[in-house]
Amino acid sequence: MDKGPARLETDKPLQDDIEHCIVYVLGTAFHSNGLGRSELHLSFGLPSVDEVRDSARILGQSFTKVLAQTN
Repeated sequence: MDKGPARLETDKPLQDDIEHCIVYVLGTAFHSNGLGRSELHLSFGLPSVDEVRDSARILGQSFTKVLAQTN
């Protein structure tokens, strides 16, 4: 489970990421008490190292964009 800054809600960039064929499970799915809003769960099938690297870059850009909007 990866955790971001508390002000980051992982559901915000989800649509942008889906358009790039990147999907993750929201952290709230792993908590029964409403926690996990700034967490996400990543799972990889059989991507190449370059595909994982590209996906991580795209996720980083998505979350950076959302964080910039919250400041």
